[in-house]
Amino acid sequence: MIQTPSQEDIINSFVENIRSTIPELSTTPVSVVREALINPSSTQISFIFDLAKRISILQDVFQATGTDLNALAATYQ
Repeated sequence: MIQTPSQEDIINSFVENIRSTIPELSTTPVSVVREALINPSSTQISFIFDLAKRISILQDVFQATGTDLNALAATYQ
């Protein structure tokens, strides 16, 4: 199974990157940058990571049962 970062980890990564590039730009929780760019982007990225994790679980032979296992086996024929 893949390891996925939390939304808070993604936000912190954005903030660290912005602070290292433009240190004088405010990234506080109520700032325009945070509300308009960081939070919406981190929400979407977190959603993509969640989907990737679900796909990973569905493709795990040890987790699959019944028709899911049959469908998974069919992809390897």
